Amino acid sequence: MRKEIVEKLEQELADWRTRLDELRVKASLGKMELRDRERKLLDDFQPAYDAAMQKLGEARGFAESEAKAVKAGLEAGWKELRKTYDSVRDAQK
Repeated sequence: MRKEIVEKLEQELADWRTRLDELRVKASLGKMELRDRERKLLDDFQPAYDAAMQKLGEARGFAESEAKAVKAGLEAGWKELRKTYDSVRDAQK
């Protein structure tokens, strides 16, 4: 169970890393206005991503019973991460 949870978390964070990388490319290649918009999104989103990565690191060390509680916390964190991402992206439109 713990291994499955950690693997799922690792995959989810890898997907978020891909999104961050795509934003970095857009920010570096886009027009000045777009670049500023994407940079703001990155600046607002990076702390949430870093917090999720820290939680994943903590999850690797927990026993299985604790892993369920961590999973619930991480899923709530991911909802917040998605909400932050969508909110900042929508505000930039």
